[in-house]
Amino acid sequence: MTTSYQFCTRVRAAGHSAAALPALLKTAFLIVAFFVLPPLVFPHGAIAAVTISETGTAGYEVGVPAMEADEPAPSSSLSYVCDGAFLLPGVVCELTLSVTDAANLQYAGLELDYDPERFDFEQILPGDLFGADAVVFARPLPDGSLGASVSSTSGEQSGSGSLLHLQFRIRDGADAGTAGFAVNDIEFTDRDAVPLEIAAPDPVDIDIPPYLADAGLTAPGPVTIARGSEQLFRFRLAASGITEEDISASDRLEAEFGIIASDASLPDAPAPEAWDAAEWLPLTLTEFSDGHFRFETLFPIDQPVGSWLVLGRFQLDDQPELYAAYGSDGGGIWDGDQFTAPEVTVTTPRVTIAEWTFDGEHWSADTGLYANLDPDSPAVAALHGARFSGWTGGNTGRAPNSNQWHVEQNNGSDNNGGTGDNGDNGGTEDNGGSDGGSDSDANGDSGDNGGGSDNGTVSGDHHHKYWSASLTTQGHDQLALRFYMSGSGTGPRDFRLYFQTDNSEGESGNGSGSGSPTEWTPVPGGDIQVGTSWSAFDIPLPADASDAGRLNLRWVRIDSTSINGDVIGTSGTNRIDDIRITGVPLEQEEMTVWPGNTRGEGTVSEADVINLALYWMATGPARVPQSIEWAPQPVTRWLPAPVGHADTNGDGRIDYRDLLAIGRNFGETAETGVQPKALTDAAEQQKTGDNTALAAFHLPGLSKNETVRLVLSAQDFSELLGLSARFSISGIDAADWELLDVRPGDWAESWSDASRLITFHHGRSPASLSANRHKLAHSPDADISAGTDLHSSQSGRVYLTDESQSSVSGIPAGWSSAWAHKGMGRPSSPSESGLAVIELRALSDWNQAPVLSLDRASFTTGSDGLQQPARGDWKFRKDGRGVFTDPDPGIQLPQETRLHANYPNPFNPVTAVPFDLHQPGHVAITVYDALGRRVDTLMDARMEPGRHEISWDAGRLASGVYLIRMETGTLQQVRTMMLVK
Repeated sequence: MTTSYQFCTRVRAAGHSAAALPALLKTAFLIVAFFVLPPLVFPHGAIAAVTISETGTAGYEVGVPAMEADEPAPSSSLSYVCDGAFLLPGVVCELTLSVTDAANLQYAGLELDYDPERFDFEQILPGDLFGADAVVFARPLPDGSLGASVSSTSGEQSGSGSLLHLQFRIRDGADAGTAGFAVNDIEFTDRDAVPLEIAAPDPVDIDIPPYLADAGLTAPGPVTIARGSEQLFRFRLAASGITEEDISASDRLEAEFGIIASDASLPDAPAPEAWDAAEWLPLTLTEFSDGHFRFETLFPIDQPVGSWLVLGRFQLDDQPELYAAYGSDGGGIWDGDQFTAPEVTVTTPRVTIAEWTFDGEHWSADTGLYANLDPDSPAVAALHGARFSGWTGGNTGRAPNSNQWHVEQNNGSDNNGGTGDNGDNGGTEDNGGSDGGSDSDANGDSGDNGGGSDNGTVSGDHHHKYWSASLTTQGHDQLALRFYMSGSGTGPRDFRLYFQTDNSEGESGNGSGSGSPTEWTPVPGGDIQVGTSWSAFDIPLPADASDAGRLNLRWVRIDSTSINGDVIGTSGTNRIDDIRITGVPLEQEEMTVWPGNTRGEGTVSEADVINLALYWMATGPARVPQSIEWAPQPVTRWLPAPVGHADTNGDGRIDYRDLLAIGRNFGETAETGVQPKALTDAAEQQKTGDNTALAAFHLPGLSKNETVRLVLSAQDFSELLGLSARFSISGIDAADWELLDVRPGDWAESWSDASRLITFHHGRSPASLSANRHKLAHSPDADISAGTDLHSSQSGRVYLTDESQSSVSGIPAGWSSAWAHKGMGRPSSPSESGLAVIELRALSDWNQAPVLSLDRASFTTGSDGLQQPARGDWKFRKDGRGVFTDPDPGIQLPQETRLHANYPNPFNPVTAVPFDLHQPGHVAITVYDALGRRVDTLMDARMEPGRHEISWDAGRLASGVYLIRMETGTLQQVRTMMLVK
């Protein structure tokens, strides 16, 4: 193979004297031959000494002289040195051709085989033997080899040393493994171009180890998230020579996610390699394919509010770290310019200020700030000008329906715009009570009652027909509104959202600041076009709506165009549903809570259920992280602060899920130093461990299977909204008695029927609950691993039971019970039925008289916190029906005949109807539609006493309200059912 051409510097005459050539031509030729022309290497590697002869026809003859090798043969070697400790892409390796015992050496040339897929040739440098003035030449050849040579400019050299240096750079993407360098041809000559005998040096192998080739942060880029919300980050990694097994079976690869405060972007901030080790979290390998890895991680939900920079960090063995950064196209290795650490802005979690689902078919907010649930100043929705036409299927659950949007006049008599209209919109207590006329006046809507100032125009739009909502946004800004709206084809299409603030009650706010309502102002981006299907609308509210003592909103119909493009029809409908206003707390001060201790005084007991009930469905900042572990946990301060203690699970809403922490941490005590309210006698007694019974009753001696019923009452007990009590039995083994039932008196019956009652049991659960537990749906969020069992029936009753028999605070084994109205309500007055009814069964013959004790008790009227009558004012009495013997302990006869509420309700299409029979008799159960027409007969037969249940499948019927009636020889009872398809 021809790799180079070499002209020697000695010219010998052939046939004519060289002196016959013109002197100038000879001189010029020699210069060009030595310094300009490339070396000549003949096919077999012999270097030619060029003989130039003058012929008859001007030209030159090239001849090859005989090879002379009088001197000893030199020995050659090939070695390499690479920059850096790791042979990774970008590293330069230098190969050196050296000679020992060289005699009269002036030229050296070689042909080198190498892997051009792994190495790029950089340059050739002369070695020490010929010195820096030597002439070097190198050229990559088409077959992937390299031709290189060096010539001395100062005559022949003798001795040992390096002849030339060849520099190669490891290519980006080079495969890991062994890369060989081999000399397949080598030539040494003296000054007369006489070849010297030389053997090719041994090959050289360079091992490229497995390495990380590339990395990047693929998604997301810069992002803003609320603290506590989940945000997934994804990374890619390319590697050579690494398999999935290498990673999974060893700890060779470190993959981490780094977070640092955003001031790291400043010029004097540390580079990624200087980030604090505490800021790095593990990444999870999710995918591997042919040297390409995918990793991901969730941004820490408890990362504080602020701005943060994020990166990925990868390291294989002890090799240099690779920092995965974000770029516009899949990310890359951090360089601070094209590939950078994206910024993650963590904001305060949003709070639900008020939300209307309308599923309860009322106009008050279902959930929101405690101030928006206050009966004296609730967050309410209403309809004005158009006609309320009943409740219908909504975006989810139920929604208000309306028609008569076509009438332009607003005279209070022709179009239900006055008192009549407001009555239709919720004048009765069931539909929201004061949510009608009087409330709309307080909200600045007096013009809707027949003219007034609001019968004019605002920004050219008539405020004649509209939906409205009124709420407080005090203490919050960055407000956002979401709602759903739909209508029939002949219903109104175009609406515009307006707002007005009113701080006349003296609250701080961003309203007019003058203590009077501001003008009605269009909300930017608040023009709405409604369709026939439910559509979501997300609209940020202006800053002026923030921190307002009262914020009023109107969804105003702005023209007469229907959804189908014609004029609005008389029967054209419009519906609104799932209105939700959220915001961010202005104050970031933190408070400390103990999960389960809703009163904030440091001890968990049944009394905590009452506070949870009082604040039912109130909202505030979520706790990050959300945990019910018994430990002090910080949370952004709620408004008002005492309400925040009732959010025991930290999800930002007080509901049945918060019962679990009470059961889990029951009896735990901590010195919190937090007392949001003055401790009453009941709380102080519990806190100090005073376990003297409030009341005691010596039970009669019972025979096996006999039962006794007792009633708990108290003096000067006028009304209550919740009751909690701890009971125990002493003087008898726990295995000798059974708690058949413990329930509130008739003061809570209406709450139970309306699905507004919380029932809590800790300790020995009543058999009446256990027998019917199959009818209760487990909450999907329930955690029963600690012996606490949380249930929530579809009808809205909430139960918490704990089967633990251990004593609490030194009190003999017994049970704790609590009953309370969910949310703000009207206190109820107990009757002769007492505060609580307890029914016990003897499981063996009692040879002694056990004692039933009331160890502690509390009640509330809803406005004055927990209260307790003085010790001695509580008492037990035996129920007038006395003691009886049940011949079959497996049968528990109901005490009265009763039709219970169906469940679920609303339902689709099957519901269960439970009922009790106190004595045998004929039973007829019939279903009627809203017009009184009989649509089904579920039962018409004689039944034995006991608890019964029948199922009704309404799949063939349309959605709507249905009535179910039970008739016996002594009872006629009717209940309402709602079928929603």
